[in-house]
Amino acid sequence: ANLRKENMSNNSSYLQSEDGVLIPQYPRTESDPTAATFMGRTMNALLQLTEPKFTTYSSHLYGWFLSSGEQICGMKTMSSLRYAIGIEGVRGVERLLSCSTRNELLRFVKFYNSLNQTYGVILEQFRDLTFPEWKSPKDGHKIYDAVLKKLSK
Repeated sequence: ANLRKENMSNNSSYLQSEDGVLIPQYPRTESDPTAATFMGRTMNALLQLTEPKFTTYSSHLYGWFLSSGEQICGMKTMSSLRYAIGIEGVRGVERLLSCSTRNELLRFVKFYNSLNQTYGVILEQFRDLTFPEWKSPKDGHKIYDAVLKKLSK
């Protein structure tokens, strides 16, 4: 579903939702060049705070933790977020995150399909040469080098 469409006025600093609500659009910043709305910036801040490269989620402790054990985002953060933007705001962030996740998955599938069209035959040949998978192939390093050479073209 289309969450929003651009307002027809070229001079407007607002987006218009499907139900006619005007959403303020802000200038992009260096620290967050992808978001132009409050909700987009809120979502990006949460994603940055819970970055999987640096944090681990614990379902028992209901939070994201650094490797040092320090809780970086948890119930207190979520409670503050709910207090600041309300339940409807939290639902809006959730909906925006869902749409963002969907778009990223569609981009990945498109990328995967293009790779499969380009390299599918080579990868099938590699699979056939290394069958059965549980057994080390004779001259495996030669097969691997030959496939890498073909893929790098």
